[in-house]
Order: sequence, then structure tokens, then C-alpha cells
Amino acid sequence: MSSYRLWIFAVVMCVIGIVLPHAAAAQSVRVRTGDHPTFTRLVIDFPETPDWKLGRNAGRYELRLDATNVVFDLRDAFRRITDDRIADLQDLGGGRLALSVGCECRLDVRTLPNGGLMIDVRDGGAPATDRWEQSLDANPRPAYRPGASPRPVTLPVVLPSRPAEPTMGPLVSIASDAVPDPGFQRAADVQTDLVEQTARAASQGLITLDASGTDTIRRKLEEDLAKVASKNILTSAPNILIETQIDRDSREGTPERSDAQLVPCIEPARIDVGAWFEYEAARNGLGEARANLVDSRDRLDPLAHGVLARMLIYLSFGLEAKTLLNDGPGDIPDRTLLLELAEIMDGRALATNAILTTQMNCDSPSALWGVLAADQISRSDEINVSAVVRSLSSLPSHLRQFLGPKVALKLMSSGNKEAALQIRNAIERGDAPITPERTMLEATFDIDDGNSKAAEPKLETVATSRSAQAADALAILIENRTSEGRSVEQDLIDQAAALAFEYGDGPKASRLTGAIIEAYVQDLRYADAFALAKKIGAADTKAPNLSAQYRTRILEKLAQHGTDTEFLTFAMREIAQNPVADPARLLIAERFVKLGMQGPARTTLGMRADIPKDRERYILTEIAILEGKPRIAESYLTGLDSDRANELRERVAGMAMRSSPDEKISESVVSTDLPAGEEIEDPAGEIARNRVLLSESREIRKNLLFLLKKEQN
Repeated sequence: MSSYRLWIFAVVMCVIGIVLPHAAAAQSVRVRTGDHPTFTRLVIDFPETPDWKLGRNAGRYELRLDATNVVFDLRDAFRRITDDRIADLQDLGGGRLALSVGCECRLDVRTLPNGGLMIDVRDGGAPATDRWEQSLDANPRPAYRPGASPRPVTLPVVLPSRPAEPTMGPLVSIASDAVPDPGFQRAADVQTDLVEQTARAASQGLITLDASGTDTIRRKLEEDLAKVASKNILTSAPNILIETQIDRDSREGTPERSDAQLVPCIEPARIDVGAWFEYEAARNGLGEARANLVDSRDRLDPLAHGVLARMLIYLSFGLEAKTLLNDGPGDIPDRTLLLELAEIMDGRALATNAILTTQMNCDSPSALWGVLAADQISRSDEINVSAVVRSLSSLPSHLRQFLGPKVALKLMSSGNKEAALQIRNAIERGDAPITPERTMLEATFDIDDGNSKAAEPKLETVATSRSAQAADALAILIENRTSEGRSVEQDLIDQAAALAFEYGDGPKASRLTGAIIEAYVQDLRYADAFALAKKIGAADTKAPNLSAQYRTRILEKLAQHGTDTEFLTFAMREIAQNPVADPARLLIAERFVKLGMQGPARTTLGMRADIPKDRERYILTEIAILEGKPRIAESYLTGLDSDRANELRERVAGMAMRSSPDEKISESVVSTDLPAGEEIEDPAGEIARNRVLLSESREIRKNLLFLLKKEQN
């Protein structure tokens, strides 16, 4: 097979030898331009003035050189001029330069002492007899130099004989010291030398190559390759089964793949950020890339915008890359993908319908960017963890240090601690500096290990830094202290409030606000907690339920730990304003029942269409007892068999026995004001105690109404 490859190589070398001579000795010549009030000047910087002629051809001017290997460098030709006089410049190849004018102008041509050629396009039409208005010879090839061969020398293309086709057979051992065929090696050396000598002769104008047979050679080569390929197609045999992925997917009983697997993965070359810049080009790479954003005619270059955007993304300049892409032309290649990468570099999560958010399960670098694109990752998300770790490890050190902590924290949230540890090891490779992101990652590992004391100093360090992790670190620090029942210093609360204000109404601000409310509740500062929750409800438009959640949490804590005065002060106000959600609803109702206030308790429970649970039925039984309705109280206990249900039944039974037929307590209304001179026998003193409680309740209600009116004023 190796000799056949050498045969192919020889054919390719011969074909290259046909077109190589002109490119091998090509000479680039710079073309400079400049605008003046009455003319536009064009200067061609020849190192030595060649033989040339200038005239009209196909409705435009054309400059023809006798040196056919000259290539005109027109990159800056229109950088300093308009197209009012010179409409277009075009390198036609073979030492020919086309000049189109957009005005009634004439040419003034002079040779310069340094060998250059100066062409002025001046205002005003030229007479028909002007030498530069004459038509050129139709033959575009210039005459040969004196002394050159008067006739083209045609060299036939001779190919080495094609070796025999390989045949399929048993494998045999090949000696490690096997030496290639020296005869074929000598033929290859002769071929290479022949190509070099031919190219040199053609560049000097001594010979011309006859390329008329190359099409036949190419067709013959394609036919031979097709025959070889058709003979080497693998087919199934008794001991071999060949199938493709399509065959496996089409087989009956194959389980359906998830949506993430059905999404096409991005080609690695389109998202290989680590290869978008080189340190050697760092000094002037950006300057040159910015200069190329506009072409010689002051038009935006989409390709150049894409190149510079990739460089900026490589350098983690996300905001700058976004600005460039948004201000650039709309046809920048991969513009949407580059914008998403720039958003990630700018520290922002992408929308759920973004391209990169569907890539977490790909076996390519796009899996890494899929993890970075997601706002949050749950344990149910399908992630190709090995691809994520592999892709991040292959990035340059500055990108590993910049992106690594973010990836590791997201993997931790999805339960992939082992992968997060591998990411940490990749970050530390190469003496990485200690950054707030790395410190935050270490604190997260400590908390996961149950060592919150070791995590607190690290969290405090991050919280006092001006990094993107400061808000999360401060929130976690406060949350850890409140979860352990510890008090939170006012300095931390003030710092969290300042950061929450800075972040506005985003998720970081919401988390900080929630931590502050927990700190207030932990310290029994109910007034501050309610005031902050109310403020959120007035300002938060993205998460309207957030204020209600905070309110429920405060009421829950109030019912469990608040004093009677605190409870009645805040609970009466809250139930009068809005319904209370579970679990605070039942806790508040139970607290009212303990205080003998059946009215507020029933208001707290509200009118619900669903069947009440056991706990709520117990509360309703207590309310019915307070209202003096034993039969209704007994009905709530129907079907319940528990210690509390039996205890309530005994209370209801005792209440019924104490009530005589002539002195039945009304099932609908309990009168608390007796007619003058009338007494009710109350051996157990229960009615008297209820009367006292109701009297106290009226007094408390008056005080609460007074406080509410005062607050409204």
C-alpha cells in the first residue's frame, strides 16, 4: 500500500509542477494611491522598472508588464481615495493591471527615478489621439525578452508506472528494520528535482509548460481511485457483522433517545476557543485585526469582524466581543454562536432556547459551553461529564482559571462532586493564582463536607471582594448562620442590603434579600422583616410570588416564637390584608385557638373547597368548641382515630353533658351578654373563662384597630 501512496504523491507533484512555476517566483508589488484636488495619483513601487505598455482594452485602461510573475498588492489601494475618479483596480494575473475610471478623465504617466511607475488620473477628457487611449493588442501575453527561446518548449508529463494493486490476505509480520525500495526512492528524488528545475526555467521565461493533458490525467486518476475504493468496501461475512449507527437506531426495540441526544452537536472546529489566538500575535494581533475591520473601500468586512470577535472571546473580553458583533454587519459567520459565547464570557446565563443550552450531553467541547450556558443545573440534567472535564483541561491556563470555578460550582449543584474535583485539579495546574472564584469553590467543598467553620473565613474573604462571587458568598454566609440558629451581625446585613440594591431585581438580589429576611426572623425582628418583604412586593415585577413566600416564612416564625403581643400585633394585621398560605396558615390558626380567639382563627383558615386534612380538622374542632357548638365539633372528628381526636371527643362530650335541655347553647350564635338579673349555672367555670377571654379579645381588637389607623395616617 505504501508504494501506491508514493505513486499518488508523484502524480500530485507532477500536477503541482504544471502550475507551480508562476507561483514559485511570484513578485508582489505594492500599489499606493492618493487624492488631490484635480487628480488622483496611483504609484506602483517596482524595485526596477520592467518593460510595460498601457492602453485601452474592453472599455477600461490596462497596464501590461513583460514580467508575468508580478502580483499587484491592492489591499490599501482604496484606503485613502474615493471612487470618483478611479472606480476599480483589478489584478488580472500574468502581470496585468486593469484600471476603470468613473469620470471624464485623462491619464498622465511617468516613470520615477526609483524604478516606480506613476499614473495620474486627471480631470478632463483626453483626445482620441492620446497615446494612452489607443487599443492594446488582443493578445494579453507580453513579448518575450531578447535572448529568450523563440518557440515554447513542450515537456511531456511522464508518470512512474503504477504499482500493482494490494490484495486482501492474511496478516504477516513485517520486520522492524525493513528498508523502502531504493529504486523507487531515487525516482521520487529525480521527480522532485525535475519539478524544481522546471519551475526555475519557467519563471525565467525560458520555457512554457503544456498543461493540455492534465484533465485527462486527473480523470484517469479519479477512475483508478474509484476502482480501488469499490474493491475495498467492507461487507459482512459469516464471522463478521458490520453495521452503522443508523442500523442500530433503526433496530426494533431500541430505546428512544432523550431530546438532548437528538439535538445536533456543534462541530468542534466551530467552538474550539482555545485555538482562536496565539501568544506570539498578542502584541500587534488586535491592532492588525481592528485595522482589517474595514476594507480598502471603507466597507465593513464580516470575516474580519468574526476573526476579531474570536480573539476577544479567547481573551475573555465578553462585553467587547458583544459590542463588536452587535455593531458589525449582520452576515458575520457564526454570529449567533459567537454572541452566546460572548455572553458566557461576560458572566451571564443564556436563555433556555439558546443554541449552547442544548449541548450539555454532547461528546465534544460544546458540552463544556452547554454547562456554562445554563442558569442552573439540576441532578436530572443529562451532562457528558467526561467531555466537560476533558474540554476544560485542554483550554489555556487563563481560560481554565476564569471558567473552571464556574463549571465546578455548577457540577457540584448537580451532584457531580468527583467531576468538580477534577476541574479544581485542572485549575491548579500551572501555579494558578488564588482568586475569589477559587476561594469560593474551596468554601463550597468545605460546606459539602459539613465543615462550615472552615468555610466561613473563605466566604468572608470572597464577600468583601469586588468579584462576581461576592453576592453568593455573602448569601451563603448568612444562610449558614441562620440555619445553625446563630445571630447575624448588623454589618453583614448592611453589606447584603447594599449588594442587593446594586444587583437590582435579579436572582442574586433575591437570594440576598431572602438571607436578610431570615436573619431578621432569626433575631425576632418581625417589623423589619415585614417591611422588607412589603418593599419587595412593591418593586419586584419578575417574581411576584417572592414577597408572598417571604411573608409566609415570617408568619411561620412569628406563630412559633413570637410573644402574644408581637403575634397579635402583626398576625391580626396580616390576616386582614391578605390570605395566609401554608404552612403558616395552620400555625397562625392554632395560635389564635390557644388564645381563645375563634373568629381570627376561622378567618385565617378561610373558606377552602378541598377536603381539610387531619390537622385542620382538629383546629376546626377547637373553633367549634370555643363557639359552643358541640355537635358541629363532633362532626369534624368523624372517622379520626388518634390520641388528639379522642381527647377532643372527651372535651366535646363533657361540654354536651354540662348543657341542660332548657339551657342549650345555640349551635349558631354564642351570646356573651346575659339579660339583667339572669344567671346561668356554670359549675365548671368554662363559660366564665370564655367570657373573660372574649372581653380581653375585644380590648385587644380595639388596640389593634387603633394601631392600624395610626399606621395608615
